[in-house]
Amino acid sequence: MTRIKKLFPHNVSEQAFITALVLLTIASLAFWMQKSWGDQVVTSDPAFYEEVALNFLNGEGFTRDGLDSGMLPGYPFFLASVFRIAGHNLDAVRIAQGILFILTVFLSYQLGKILVGVVVARYAALFLAVFYPLPIAAGFLGREVLITFTLVLVAYTLTKLYDTEKLKWIIFSGLLLGAFVWVADASKFLIIPVFLAFLIMFRNTGGLKSLLGRSALFIGAFSIFFGLAILYSINQYNSVGLSQRGMVLYYRAEIMESIASNYPGHLVGHLFGYYFAERLFPGIDVRLFREEGEYSLRGRALIEQGYSSFERDNIMFEEGLQKIKENPFAYAFMSGLDFLSLNSPVIPHGEKWVPNYMLLTFTEGRHENIPGFVKAGYLLSIRGLWYAMMASAIFFAIRELRRDWRKIIFIVIILLYFNAVYSMTHAIPRYAVPLYPLYIIFATGGVALLWQKIKQVI
Repeated sequence: MTRIKKLFPHNVSEQAFITALVLLTIASLAFWMQKSWGDQVVTSDPAFYEEVALNFLNGEGFTRDGLDSGMLPGYPFFLASVFRIAGHNLDAVRIAQGILFILTVFLSYQLGKILVGVVVARYAALFLAVFYPLPIAAGFLGREVLITFTLVLVAYTLTKLYDTEKLKWIIFSGLLLGAFVWVADASKFLIIPVFLAFLIMFRNTGGLKSLLGRSALFIGAFSIFFGLAILYSINQYNSVGLSQRGMVLYYRAEIMESIASNYPGHLVGHLFGYYFAERLFPGIDVRLFREEGEYSLRGRALIEQGYSSFERDNIMFEEGLQKIKENPFAYAFMSGLDFLSLNSPVIPHGEKWVPNYMLLTFTEGRHENIPGFVKAGYLLSIRGLWYAMMASAIFFAIRELRRDWRKIIFIVIILLYFNAVYSMTHAIPRYAVPLYPLYIIFATGGVALLWQKIKQVI
């Protein structure tokens, strides 16, 4: 028994643990990517990223079908770099994204050591290594793995800034916050709450002169990459908007109007799955909350009328905003549904183990051979475990904010920011994948706190 205990993660040396962690992550990648490996055909969003990257390599800029891509080209540039080195081979992209995932797990462990201590951080890192959404995502062309790596790197540098208060971490964190915009344009306003927390954190450290100096250093470092993004946006779109969100807002306005006839049904569907909504609200259209409606037709029509992609986006933004102003309650309710959607569990699905959002699992008469109580038990079990993990993360966050808010404030800001931005615009569970490392660290910390309390009782 003593020999077995020596093999527990908290009993091995640091070098042995890191070696085991890397090997486990590689094994996890090999297992979860086996269904996508070798596939050289992509559709939908992956096809978009692929075409933009190839057009860039062919000297056509970051375009698709002769139009601007409508986004900052962080991920297409990443793809183009891989294609430049290894040729047009999607397995090379999978290897590159697998390496990013290994680095993400390692960085998450280093971050966890600061936030929850070495022992708990080891268990969190082991869970992250085998938790399927990210290793599966590494097998597909999508921004999630690159965004996750960059987000964890930002979180790590900001936490080191708190932990050490050294000037180099002020510079690194500012630079990475600015660079993050190129990868995830939704992060363009993240600097605002982060800088406010920065000012509060250092307001009593070294006097006003020191605070002004640190602030100038932080904002100056941030402005380097962020300023380049502004210049790129002005050059491409004649605007400082950085990305195009008008079509998304127009889409949101359409959906919020279409679900207005059955608010309770869609709330049940998002909380527990539309399998239950179908039984409680017969006749509910389970796909209504994700139907495209007229937004794609409207966008295509504007392009055909001669508007640029950015002009089209501005027009659709104004039209969508007007609909929201006319019905703010519907918008607020839809934002609540998107918050639930964003934080819903995912499961591997189909031949390629594509992450399935579970909202429509067992709906529309699927798998009629499976008894209803088995379906209900399966859905509730998965969601129960997921909600328990979220509850544990929230418990840890509240406890640590009361104990030493400075320690986790940057992580909390990141989590709240992305939840708010996506909930107010458009959210699907895939968008939350980059937040999973932070969720897992917090959730594992919460489990450790609960375990301590249980041991005190027994």
